[in-house]
Amino acid sequence: TGYSGDLGLSVVMDRLEANLFAFVRYVLDGIVVEPPLYLPQNFGRVLYPGAEADVSVELIPGLHLSGSYTFLYSYILQTTSTTYSFADNKRAIYTPVHTASAAVKYDNGRTRLGLDAQIVGERFSDQANSIRVDGYLVLNAEARQRLSPNLTLTLAGKNLLNRVYQTWKDYVMPPLSFWVGADLRL
Repeated sequence: TGYSGDLGLSVVMDRLEANLFAFVRYVLDGIVVEPPLYLPQNFGRVLYPGAEADVSVELIPGLHLSGSYTFLYSYILQTTSTTYSFADNKRAIYTPVHTASAAVKYDNGRTRLGLDAQIVGERFSDQANSIRVDGYLVLNAEARQRLSPNLTLTLAGKNLLNRVYQTWKDYVMPPLSFWVGADLRL
């Protein structure tokens, strides 16, 4: 069971779109998946106040620049065995306080080029907040070329900085990799 509310402002102008929202979510009997068994279990009550902002601008026809930022604080207020106060300052597991992204994309109808970055802040992997999972920055790129109305080729590079990072504790994500693809419509 959960309750949530948000309040925001959106601005849409000629080549600009911007949004700013504040939100709060209160979760009763939340579910967490925690090592070593990775089985879902109820853990108690958590309050999630936060804010999110994003902006997208078309610099010239076909060239878009966008970015977003999310601030998400979390307060564990009760687990199956313990009650906490705000002063205890316990964070929900795998919930980063800061997350941001930025992208630049060009699309002229036949050619699409893009570069994007994602930044995820430090988070905890246990309810006691004693095991930290480091934040990370990932950079990706993609190029698509439509050769005919029925054939498109794609080349993508993932984790271009070849960072060693984890989304979950001890679950290392893939290193630098390249993907090649074709889309054929018959």
